[in-house]
Amino acid sequence: TGTITNWVVYTPTYGGLGTVTNSHIFWRRIGDTIEIRGSFATGTPTATAASISLPNSNVADNSGKIPSVQVCGYAVATTQPGVPVDLVLSANNGYFYFGLLSSGGNALSAQPGNAVYASSVTVSIQFWCPINGWSI
Repeated sequence: TGTITNWVVYTPTYGGLGTVTNSHIFWRRIGDTIEIRGSFATGTPTATAASISLPNSNVADNSGKIPSVQVCGYAVATTQPGVPVDLVLSANNGYFYFGLLSSGGNALSAQPGNAVYASSVTVSIQFWCPINGWSI
């Protein structure tokens, strides 16, 4: 059924979410797919696109398997019920972005951090993405 690795901790680069604290992000390989999970607390979000980097350049190439923008995961927060957030990815950029599943947001477009979360919100994420060059 393919390669399944142990969970590995990594420190991603965050965009638009302020100075993140309590970052506990992990990744593993399952066949041709990377799975990312974890949690963090936002700082003071900004008008920059809310994003999280993939673990390293070796897993950033998904251009052959993600031909356009796709929903690849979800995020939930402790203090913002009723604001559904999805995680989106476009081909080969090394980051996944936060989209809004509401009438005021765009589920398939990177949203500004301050449109997605308030300050000091604990966020939990789960994300999956196929990677070019990884086989099942």
